Amino acid sequence: VRHLIIGDNSTIVLSGKSFKNLEEITFLSIKTFKGKVLNRIDSVKKLTFWYENGKSNTFIAMFPKLVELIVNNGSIVELDLTKNPLLETLNLNRCSKLEKIILKSSQNLKKVLVQNSKKLDLSNLGDNVKTI
Repeated sequence: VRHLIIGDNSTIVLSGKSFKNLEEITFLSIKTFKGKVLNRIDSVKKLTFWYENGKSNTFIAMFPKLVELIVNNGSIVELDLTKNPLLETLNLNRCSKLEKIILKSSQNLKKVLVQNSKKLDLSNLGDNVKTI
């Protein structure tokens, strides 16, 4: 399995041992996800959250080799990306409560797309930000 799509109210348990070749995960509703991520999954490069409810920081840290992150309809206030040093692309859509993105000083996002996230402070994201 290279791309795993996890539906509403799912109770799947994710583990690096169980999904060795997994490159992409899409959570259709992280808000209703009842499962667990037991340990780091180094193979995942792309992660998509729909209907995020503040669980993101815990989940994102479990994917240290993440290159692309997409958050749709999020309610998180601070997004901590310090455990994702390889992240290059960040796409934020309708994250109405998001105010701050936490990065290490050495992190350099190549592409940031922000749509309808009006409270977000973009000052620490560099010049590669496109807002819609």
